[in-house]
Amino acid sequence: MNSSTEIRDKRMMQRALAIAREGMTPFGCVIANGDKVVLETPNTVRVSGDPSAHAEMNAIRQLSALGKKTDGLVLYTTGEPCPMCMSAIMYAGIGEVVFAVPWQDIRRFYPQIEISAREVINKGFKEISLRGEVLKEECLALFKNLKP
Repeated sequence: MNSSTEIRDKRMMQRALAIAREGMTPFGCVIANGDKVVLETPNTVRVSGDPSAHAEMNAIRQLSALGKKTDGLVLYTTGEPCPMCMSAIMYAGIGEVVFAVPWQDIRRFYPQIEISAREVINKGFKEISLRGEVLKEECLALFKNLKP
């Protein structure tokens, strides 16, 4: 990975972290095309009562409503996508995911199905680039401060 990709990943993850904070949740998501933010969403499970309203699911719903094509898009998320979200990412056609906190750490604060995003990709029908632990410590601090 080159330094411009690392810089962009950190900048986009900082935005996902800010969105999470604004939503009073440790989960935030940004979908970007290169250096341009396409959309950003927090997790809204608590406020909506919808158990599927994870930040990634909200982002995919917004992306669909906008009619945006997924070619070249990167999804940035503060927590490793759960199996539901990773499957939806695959079905949406998003080819790259960058996350901060892996599920093994998230499960200290939130119940998690013990299936990693990589396992979903490996059993799926589309290869997705997956990079983790970008700004992990900064995002992990949010999980510690906003635990249920």
